[in-house]
Amino acid sequence: MAELVIPEKFAVLPFYEDTRIECQHEWRDDDYFQYPFLAEILWHNRKLAVPPWDLPLRYVPQVHAAWDEEAEIIESFFSKRDRKAARPYMIKHTANLLSAISWMNRQEVPAASPPLLKTKMDGIGKVPMNLGERVTFIVQSPDHYLSFNQLKGLFIESKKQFAMVKITERQNNTE
Repeated sequence: MAELVIPEKFAVLPFYEDTRIECQHEWRDDDYFQYPFLAEILWHNRKLAVPPWDLPLRYVPQVHAAWDEEAEIIESFFSKRDRKAARPYMIKHTANLLSAISWMNRQEVPAASPPLLKTKMDGIGKVPMNLGERVTFIVQSPDHYLSFNQLKGLFIESKKQFAMVKITERQNNTE
């Protein structure tokens, strides 16, 4: 086992309580979305050759697939009123959403702390309406059903925007 240093901007609650995490030596692409901001943490620790925001067509669909696989699980926890079980999934997928939206705009995630989320996320190009405000609410209350509904809506909107990004990227690659 080795340790990864978590950059300051990600070492905030509810994502991380510490500035270091234990890690395995080899990570696969699917692992990147099992922990908040892992791909960017690996990049900052020089464990990835190419930053994930340089490969949005590769990574963003993986974020969406991870959400599609687990959204029903989260919903079932909320239907059983098991907020405690839903919480880690909500935190992970909120981080994944922030990553996907940043990467489809070819940028690093600018911030993870609630006070900075609103201003930093609203300053990115292609984002769902009121993203900063909505994500700030989710981060402050990840174990509320209303947060789940907001996150679900944001994923739907981000998928639509990513479809436009794919069209643009393909047009740019053929020119």
